[in-house]
Amino acid sequence: MTYDEWDLGGLDGFAWEHARRHAGRTEGTDRLVGFCLLISRAVIDAVGLLDEGFGLGNFEDDDYCHRARAAGFRAVIARDAFVHHVGGATFRATGIDYTALLARNAERFRAKWGPQAPPDGPGATGGRARPGTSSGSARTPGAGWS
Repeated sequence: MTYDEWDLGGLDGFAWEHARRHAGRTEGTDRLVGFCLLISRAVIDAVGLLDEGFGLGNFEDDDYCHRARAAGFRAVIARDAFVHHVGGATFRATGIDYTALLARNAERFRAKWGPQAPPDGPGATGGRARPGTSSGSARTPGAGWS
């Protein structure tokens, strides 16, 4: 089953079928992307909140993952959850210079954690694509810390 990513026809059916096929499945990971997270109170109490120094976004999620792992927590992906996300829509709609924000926050992340601890993924941007350079949406399972 599929759905049209641009008019979202069939999205509900796709999401329900996806949840049924992957019921109860989770997968550990080292990195979670912050557009959709479930974080337990125990993690927040131990690690704190997102670092607001990263501003509007980019690398605040990598920073949080780094801190949570260092505190002994594990990140998991709920394979039975489905989130339709149009990557970068807010950045594009508000005219934010995404490339400059990404570069600034990448430098902030390296200054905080050192050059030996870049976020997972290829290149200096941690695998992030400029908004609008991919298909425009992410078919992503839910994720969280436990």
